[in-house]
Amino acid sequence: MFNEFNIWQVLAGLGIFLFGMSQLEEALRKIAGRSFKRFLRNNTNTRFRSILSGTITTMVLQSSSVVSLMTIAFVGAQLIPLENAIGIIMGANLGTTFTGWIVATLGFKVEIETFALPFIAIGGFALMFLNKNEKLANYGKFLIGFGFLFLGLSFIKDTFDHITETFDIEKYANHGTFVFLLLGTGITALIQSSSATTIIVLSALNSNIITFDSAVGMVIGANLGTTVTAILGGIGKNAAKKQAALSHFYFNLITAIIAFVLINPLIYFIHHYLNIQDNLYALAAFHTLFNLIGIIIFYPFIAKFAGFLRKTVKEKEFLLTKFINKVRSEEVYEALISVKNEVYRLAKYVIIFNLKSLNINIENLNKDKEPDDKIVEDSLYTFYENLKSIELAILEYYGKIESEQMSEQESKLASHLIASLRDAVYSAKMSKDILHDIEQMQMSGDEKITGFYAHIQKQQQYFYTEVLNVFNNLINNPQKISIDELSELKTINKSINEELLQLVIEKKIPLNHPDISAASILNAIRAIYDSNKFILKAIDEFYEAVRVNA
Repeated sequence: MFNEFNIWQVLAGLGIFLFGMSQLEEALRKIAGRSFKRFLRNNTNTRFRSILSGTITTMVLQSSSVVSLMTIAFVGAQLIPLENAIGIIMGANLGTTFTGWIVATLGFKVEIETFALPFIAIGGFALMFLNKNEKLANYGKFLIGFGFLFLGLSFIKDTFDHITETFDIEKYANHGTFVFLLLGTGITALIQSSSATTIIVLSALNSNIITFDSAVGMVIGANLGTTVTAILGGIGKNAAKKQAALSHFYFNLITAIIAFVLINPLIYFIHHYLNIQDNLYALAAFHTLFNLIGIIIFYPFIAKFAGFLRKTVKEKEFLLTKFINKVRSEEVYEALISVKNEVYRLAKYVIIFNLKSLNINIENLNKDKEPDDKIVEDSLYTFYENLKSIELAILEYYGKIESEQMSEQESKLASHLIASLRDAVYSAKMSKDILHDIEQMQMSGDEKITGFYAHIQKQQQYFYTEVLNVFNNLINNPQKISIDELSELKTINKSINEELLQLVIEKKIPLNHPDISAASILNAIRAIYDSNKFILKAIDEFYEAVRVNA
């Protein structure tokens, strides 16, 4: 058997198939990504529509993993409730069985290479010669993906066809269906694609390498193995995302158990009542049928299932603020001191955010970052939202203080602190607004543009080294700070801005480059200057607050 089995041909076929699938998914996301997201958001207001939306979206995208991960993200962002997310995930399981029907119909009934090569040829030409038109290029990528998907299937099919004469199926048939279920689970968990596992199973079944019962076991296992992707997508701090990921696992696990218990009745129903005798179609029908049964059984209990998940995985209480939640607002002076500490802490996070937005290593500059920090997120957009949430919490707390009677000194202190707070957050907003421009510069293929970006990083690292020297003294050693130092920081920022603009004027960097436009470069320069300016204003206001409180 193994002399005839070309392992590299199978792996190459699987690699080509997975590459085709990834190209197909990427093209579809770019062609209609926003439309699909809108479709999911707008068509999930009832549980039935959620299931239908999950089914249709997966049939089109040809990836239950993409739909599941998208759904988990929506739940985490509170765009859809958990109950409707469960419906989408259930529908995605049904939609992914569409792959089996396509392959059973086209993959083994026609000459695959004759079918696949025209798609690859047309798609390749479209991608090469129409790449200036992003939409047409994505259609080309779609055709390439579709062609490679079936070309990979051809490689796998041919390999299995060559070993049928020397392979004795009787030796392996007595291993039992459960062993093949575990095999299907393991393969899918490893390659992260139930569709790819289905292709392997259908190819082996078509070549009589495995029995129909063994193929059924592997398809059940594939359904279970695909939950690994969702579980990985649910890893993090957000309880809602964990709940959605667990719903996928539990639904697929229970559905797999039901399918395994009912294997014989379902096979009998398919062969005798549906009268499907072709093993390939029968396997596709089995895959669809047991997922449909799972949906029917779960549907009445979605609300209770969601309740169980909420009790099982609870949101850990985490306060973004550190000081204001420890002091009653009625104790005006003490409350304002807690606001002062909170504003200082927030401004420090803004500095970290500004540095991270430019991919500047913060470890050397920020040596006293809080351990086990949950505010500094890998996603800069989430990090920014955390900063905004802290700002809102401080302003709400200050609103309570404001209703109390304050002395003139306390009013001045409060005024400077709130001004410092707003300037600091506005500095972060300036950095957030140019993340796309910064990414374009960083990823450019032009050395002059990446060199310009490296120059910006070097300037900002120097600027923030000086800023942090002053900033760290604001609470620890305020007497060390002088007006001259603050003025010097403003001069440094101004000279940085002038130097960058001069490089643009002297055309030291290519303008209107395909990688990034002149407008984007100028926008980035202006935003960096403004971000620096507002962090300096925040320090100025905080310095005044320290002087008032001295």
